[in-house]
Amino acid sequence: MPINKFGQWLPDYGSLVNAGVVRALNCVPAPDGFDPVRQHTAITTAVPSRPLGAFSALDKSLAYYQYCGTQTKLHMNVQGAVGGDWTDRSRTVGGPYTAPPDGFWDFVQWGNQVIATDGSDVPQISILGAANFANLSQVGWSFTAKYVTVIRSHVVFAHLNDISDPEGEPQRPSRVKWSGFNNETQWVPDASTLSDYEDLKQQQIIRIFGGEYGVIFQTAAIWKMTYIGAPAAFQFDEVVSEVGLIAPGAAVQVGDTIFFWSQKGFYAITAGSKLTPIGANKVDLFAAVDLDKSYTFKISAASDPRSQQIHFLYPGPGNLGGEPNRRLVFDTATGGWSLIIESLALIWSTAGTSIDLDAAETLPGDPEDLDADEPVSFDDPRWVGGAFALAAFNPTFQSGFFNGSNLAAEIETPEYAFNANGRASLQGFRPLIEGGTLTAYVGSRNALSENVVWGPLLTTGRDLKIYTRTNARYHRIRFEMAGDWDHAMGWEIEDRDLRMGEGRG
Repeated sequence: MPINKFGQWLPDYGSLVNAGVVRALNCVPAPDGFDPVRQHTAITTAVPSRPLGAFSALDKSLAYYQYCGTQTKLHMNVQGAVGGDWTDRSRTVGGPYTAPPDGFWDFVQWGNQVIATDGSDVPQISILGAANFANLSQVGWSFTAKYVTVIRSHVVFAHLNDISDPEGEPQRPSRVKWSGFNNETQWVPDASTLSDYEDLKQQQIIRIFGGEYGVIFQTAAIWKMTYIGAPAAFQFDEVVSEVGLIAPGAAVQVGDTIFFWSQKGFYAITAGSKLTPIGANKVDLFAAVDLDKSYTFKISAASDPRSQQIHFLYPGPGNLGGEPNRRLVFDTATGGWSLIIESLALIWSTAGTSIDLDAAETLPGDPEDLDADEPVSFDDPRWVGGAFALAAFNPTFQSGFFNGSNLAAEIETPEYAFNANGRASLQGFRPLIEGGTLTAYVGSRNALSENVVWGPLLTTGRDLKIYTRTNARYHRIRFEMAGDWDHAMGWEIEDRDLRMGEGRG
């Protein structure tokens, strides 16, 4: 009784030579198969227009704050994990922000403050939880910048409109500029404060990430920015050429590794220099065709803090006006991928907050609200202060988590030539899928030049087998899981259910 395990999803391979599966929809990779995915549930009020970036920050007391930038406003939410209102925290002087509709708000935490920038307005700064943002102090040196991070004890901006450029050429898309040591108000280049700037090769910078060192993405190059102290402060080394970043939102940092989508496929870069392809011979070709390249600026990426998975949200086939409707999921532990179809505006990771479970229910989704359509478990990590979780904004711009019902999932096997010398008659098979409602279809053809012909809908019998009568040279099976299914490992065939050499079905 051979067991056919579900291997990795490998859409870049043909169906007959595929060592994994040819379809893994609305599920996520597991060590020995696939697990279900829950649909997004909105729990906050909506921001007034499409979110161009979102960020979550914790203060020293583990109180957390969510921030979101739109084309004209900056918003804050202090409830977040259990609902709450997005409140306007825009600057009170200078008028609405002027981020372009295809723009990007970048955020970073700096001590007990948060800094935000959109490339069009003066960078913004606010004390965590304070009433409103205000212009970042730029005494003696004015600039705007698209991207921001913190490297060691310096605030660092990249892709500048450097109004105070000494050569009178403010447009500096390849410029990196950093503050004085431990001082976000010092921007005039000065050896005594270590504030300065550096111009890289003439490619525009697409994003910058920080920490102990910086990683700078250009369109077709990656740089490492290393702190070396006085007088130069930082050393810049081009560590990768011919590989860059496809869009500002198409990268996410997890520890010392950045997972990103480039024009050449998906990669991970570790310690600022070790480049590893993660999509080659798996999903790179599929993604290149599936992506609607007119809307790459709507790509967003996030890590799931409760798993080892990275999510890339993007607009694909069937999108409405470029609205992201598909996401590729990469499992860092197994190296496997899957595809999820669900319309969302932006995906991100955010922190949870503490709730007194002895208190009365006050917000939708509170576990005390036992009559809710989708009550949240009492032991859900969201009720722990500071616990991060994968989140997203839906198409109406409300934020929430993935705690709804299971999405209906599909797994399609490769084609099998059970009889090397001719046709085989498949009489039945047993799914190795736990829980839920299971149906299946058998596809068949006698030559690779023919279209696959799919048979009728099949269901399991009392013996948990699925019976069919399909006579062909090539067979494939599409499994469809609905309801509260739990895990899909594969399928098996009993010897009596596979007959060789029959000439007709």
